[in-house]
Amino acid sequence: MFAFAGAGVQIVGRGLKLSRFRLRAYRHHTGGPHYRGLSNLRPRSLPVFKSLFSHRIVWSAVLALAAFPAVAQANGSHHGGFYQAGQGIGAQSHLLDMYKVEQFVGLAAGDTADQLQVKCNNGDYALDGMWRADQVNFNWQIDDPGPYGEWNKYNGIDVTESQSVDKDTWEFTITNNTDEDAQAHVWITCLGRKTAPDTSQHSLILSDLYSDTRHVAVGDAQEMYAGDHECASDEVVVAPGFVSDSGVIKLYRSWPDGYGLQRWELGFYGVTDPNVTTSVRCLKITTGYQGSGYKKHRHKLRARFRQSNPTLQHGQVNDVTLSCGQTEKGLIGAFDVRYPHDDWTADYDSHQLWYIGMEPQLKSRVFHIWNHSDDTDYKALLGLVCFDDRTTGPLH
Repeated sequence: MFAFAGAGVQIVGRGLKLSRFRLRAYRHHTGGPHYRGLSNLRPRSLPVFKSLFSHRIVWSAVLALAAFPAVAQANGSHHGGFYQAGQGIGAQSHLLDMYKVEQFVGLAAGDTADQLQVKCNNGDYALDGMWRADQVNFNWQIDDPGPYGEWNKYNGIDVTESQSVDKDTWEFTITNNTDEDAQAHVWITCLGRKTAPDTSQHSLILSDLYSDTRHVAVGDAQEMYAGDHECASDEVVVAPGFVSDSGVIKLYRSWPDGYGLQRWELGFYGVTDPNVTTSVRCLKITTGYQGSGYKKHRHKLRARFRQSNPTLQHGQVNDVTLSCGQTEKGLIGAFDVRYPHDDWTADYDSHQLWYIGMEPQLKSRVFHIWNHSDDTDYKALLGLVCFDDRTTGPLH
């Protein structure tokens, strides 16, 4: 187990005590004890571009705060870790509104869903965007063959854009390379721009977009810091994204850098010869202030990074689940299907693990990775940034 540390970080399980003066002030501020029951899960709907259907699932729930992080669950060895973004007074915390938006993408032969946009509700923050290749049709008797013998879920669908274009909006560009129909799904995970309206609301603070453009040569495997930016010690990095302006790439790594959540690294195989623009945003771990005088206060968010290193069975698509703790929701997924195989190149015959996509669940992430080796099981790195359902108590 390891800990990601930043400004104001405290080890989970250590409590803070109120002096008698602050206890009186706190009771005066809150009007005495405050009780909450279970929140309702609120289904939502929102028209989205190029969609056969869409729906929202609200991830807010009232649960007791965990004293220690739960071990991540996955198909393989398990490793847990956390970045404790502050721990304050245990009372008068606020719920966070966390949910996903889902969209089906149907592609005719040779079709491209260009700049397909998916939005969060009411200006909420889009923290991650992801896709999953569901189906690629191929008739080997009449269709043109694709790379590696035939078209499949990995080479039949190219994703050349998955990036934040506004604080509440994610944009995808997905191409069907085949002579038949193909199907995919896209998702975004959303965080309310304010704490839930259970009592007074506090604003959450998200930065503008940081972006950087690099060249990825054909046949290369290249890694770069998303947006060439490192967030401050009182921030966590969110919304890692990319867009290829002139060619095809395959994402093999999307992972936080080092021992904190301030910088994100992306790794690409260069299938053709594109320029790639990567990007990130930074989320403050402290909310905006509310109140005045001795009642003026704010809260902190709690984010933890959990990871696993599962073994992937050869000759099949492995569906591997990585879970957050009991009171957490998984908002940003991470993976590396090349580590530690530095000799794997962009050629389809060279790299043995093919990333098919991932999907967000209520409090977990399901990764879909194809081990196309005929006889060898390989390991992959999987990770998930988990946010607690609630903020800390008030910090003055």
